[in-house]
Amino acid sequence: MAGQKVIVTGAGSGIGRALVVLLAAAGDEVLLVGRTESKLIEVQSLIGSGEIFCIDLNDADAGKKIVEAGVKAFGRIDGVFHVAGDAPMKEIGLYEGSEIDQCLRVNLGVGIEMVAAAWDGFKAQGRGFVGFVSSMASVDPFPGFSVYASAKVGVNMFIKCVATEGESIGVKSVAVGPGAVETPMLRGLFGEDIIGKDQTLSPEKVAGVLMDCYLGDRVFGSGDTIMMPT
Repeated sequence: MAGQKVIVTGAGSGIGRALVVLLAAAGDEVLLVGRTESKLIEVQSLIGSGEIFCIDLNDADAGKKIVEAGVKAFGRIDGVFHVAGDAPMKEIGLYEGSEIDQCLRVNLGVGIEMVAAAWDGFKAQGRGFVGFVSSMASVDPFPGFSVYASAKVGVNMFIKCVATEGESIGVKSVAVGPGAVETPMLRGLFGEDIIGKDQTLSPEKVAGVLMDCYLGDRVFGSGDTIMMPT
């Protein structure tokens, strides 16, 4: 698998950053996607390679623009990893339309757009890999995470759809569904007095499971969502 050309969203921190480090160590060229350039530059410096693409995932056609940037940089795309997420936390009756739209788009919609934009390339190559980050919330939602949990249910189903439609053209797909992960997003919602570090997964562990599936070092069924409770 060395030398593949892949996209990683949410590459500036957390699971995305950890995954980029693993992919680069395996010899892949990575398009680092995020909205904060300074974080992407830091990761690029850390791995000593990669291309940077800054974008707000709420932008129109963001997924298509990301894939176009990857093809421009590398000539082709072999894998799409959608790690970026948005997790607002509110009682159901307090959600507003813009918050709902953003959460669904960041967690699911832009991922679908990227895969759709990469699909013809996958068909022409006869191969491709799609890896998404889901959540334990998709099967056991925490109060306040109704929209986030619903988006992640959509992730699980989309990964199944990719496996079904991709089987004949050599495209494999998988999602990982972790519980609480020690990331800036988690700590923006919960202090250590509520969720202690001993109750969280490391970003490296989550990224490692996704990477093992990608490399074929872990047995999985294409279309699976691998749940990772803490």
